[in-house]
Amino acid sequence: MSVKGLIQQWDISSGLVLTDPESKELLREAGIPVAETRAVTSADEAVSAARASDFPILLRPVSRQRLLLDGGAPLSSEADLRNAFPTLLAQAKSWDAGVEALSVSKAPPPGVEVIVRLHQDLLFGPVLSFGYGKMAVEVWEDVAYRIVPLAGKDAKLMIREPKGSRLLQGYEALPAPRASLLEETLLKVSDLVQENPEIVNMELFPVYAYREQVLVAEARVELKGREEA
Repeated sequence: MSVKGLIQQWDISSGLVLTDPESKELLREAGIPVAETRAVTSADEAVSAARASDFPILLRPVSRQRLLLDGGAPLSSEADLRNAFPTLLAQAKSWDAGVEALSVSKAPPPGVEVIVRLHQDLLFGPVLSFGYGKMAVEVWEDVAYRIVPLAGKDAKLMIREPKGSRLLQGYEALPAPRASLLEETLLKVSDLVQENPEIVNMELFPVYAYREQVLVAEARVELKGREEA
């Protein structure tokens, strides 16, 4: 299904924040690599999904709210998963009564973490921001900004402007990611936003940058209501 087809099938009459699995489905259709994620409603379903993707796995609440809890560290066995499932589901429901499922995804290997965000500026419209890790972005404000749509030169500069761009050379045990793949990811996000004005906000974090790929591990996309379009 196309991106536009997905958007049309969701009820966005008054706006909608997509869950992580829904957001990843949208990104996947746009050609942006995402961690395979499955929503499950029972421990048995979670174990089945974990077997398909292989351990270690991450267990997260499927919510349209911005919860202040997650599934903690990666789970390495079926026993750990069965023990964690009911506790996390109960905790998530106490925060958000709308939570009916948890998501299972394979824990990504260590890599350079980056964050990509979209927000709407009153003057400039859609603006993308990019930084190396949430602390660098939110505490030190080590961020690069560009107005959508991006050109190739914008993507090249955007990943090199933050001080955290030193990570492009690698750091200790982390190998240097391929800069061209990061640039390509930013251009695909820009194209997605440009071609689908229903998308008004987005947060992709963590995104792991490796030598051979860039992988979106968690995603959150917000669509505006049709009456606002």
